[in-house]
Amino acid sequence: MRRIYFLILALFFVSCKQKVVDNKAVDNSKTDSTAKFVLSLLDPFSLPLSKNFPDSNTLLFVCAPSFGTSFTILCQKKKDGIRGVLYEVAPVNHTAVWHFENGDRKALPFNGYSFNIEGNSMQFSSLINNARNAMKEKSAIKQEGARCFDGTSYYLVCDKKLIAADDCKDSIFTKFSIYLQDSLINKYVKIDVSKAIN
Repeated sequence: MRRIYFLILALFFVSCKQKVVDNKAVDNSKTDSTAKFVLSLLDPFSLPLSKNFPDSNTLLFVCAPSFGTSFTILCQKKKDGIRGVLYEVAPVNHTAVWHFENGDRKALPFNGYSFNIEGNSMQFSSLINNARNAMKEKSAIKQEGARCFDGTSYYLVCDKKLIAADDCKDSIFTKFSIYLQDSLINKYVKIDVSKAIN
């Protein structure tokens, strides 16, 4: 239930329906439940997704720590580079999800950013290759029946596959999260606090 709570937190306006995600990567060509699950998570954001999402031109990553800033990042390959969206929920607002889902709150506080990275497709290829490597690691797939308390939950959608993991056993997704922060978030999502205050 805690994993679902933080998934809801990271994805902000997601309904309270509990859906079970297979802990192993799911191929969209064999079943459409992965696509339906992912689309149900993203529906409240009104993001410009292709009809074929999840597809090979889109990457979605969710990092939902128990005691830190949760973030969701969506990157799409475009002919002139990468288009991305980042949503963050600060730790102080984690309980807001509970109140929102219970109807006690009408809005959720979060930060959202859109960004464009101009350039060739090599940047997106690098991003996808890092995601593929993370998905291949045995430690990235949770062991059946394994429980992790107060850890970080991760969800990655890449190449029409969805995988869920945690950091209880030094998951590769911890490294992938740092890679995303260094190569995308900290590099391209810059906030000028002086302009934000005025």
